[in-house]
Amino acid sequence: MNISFRRAHLHDPQEIRFICEIDSTIPPLFDTEFLIDEAVVQSRIKEYTEKLTDDDFFDVAVTDTGRVVGFHILHIKPHFKNAKKAMVHTLWVAENFRKQKIAQTLKNRAESWAKFHKLNHIET
Repeated sequence: MNISFRRAHLHDPQEIRFICEIDSTIPPLFDTEFLIDEAVVQSRIKEYTEKLTDDDFFDVAVTDTGRVVGFHILHIKPHFKNAKKAMVHTLWVAENFRKQKIAQTLKNRAESWAKFHKLNHIET
């Protein structure tokens, strides 16, 4: 199966909902008090569609059938007086697609994006 990489389609309700549902399942893995419900997913959808800009990094890995199997999100933030940095929000790859260099490719794409935008550094 071929994997390709592209910018996420923020205006595709199915794609953004899928990503937000996945992204909402990550915190409970580390915090048992974090609850997932429809309100959490809707809040994440609103955050992504209203707060992410064209300058932010939001790329996906997709199969040749269009299934999203990975995504990486970084926000540009001010840093000191006249500088900017990127903050990593999420890097995720579907379990059955791991160990295929998908995460590495998404990271490399993010690093190229950061260089293009002349960011000082990427912070996790």
